Amino acid sequence: GVTYAQLKDFNSWLRSDKLTNKTGKSYLLLVPTAESLYYRKGEKYPVHDSRWVQK
Repeated sequence: GVTYAQLKDFNSWLRSDKLTNKTGKSYLLLVPTAESLYYRKGEKYPVHDSRWVQK
């Protein structure tokens, strides 16, 4: 399953844990896959940008 916090991370426009739709408007919700929720084991992720360091 997916938590509300995870849905909110993928859909920053969500304002509440409910979506009242009186006008019948269409919404597109991005639902994260299991792979997108976790770092991939063994992959190296940049910790900083070298442009941030003044020489």
